[in-house]
Amino acid sequence: MATFVNEKVSEAESNWVAAVGLDSRYPDLEWVANTRRWPPEMSIVKISQP
Repeated sequence: MATFVNEKVSEAESNWVAAVGLDSRYPDLEWVANTRRWPPEMSIVKISQP
């Protein structure tokens, strides 16, 4: 997600798809924010899913 913040959108989307493929909890933004403890500016960004 840091790549998204740094405006590398296509790379961030690719990384997001890979993360979701490895762990189905990533689409749950509450889990991302609270369990993974991502910073608010990263956890509120929603990447469209394929």
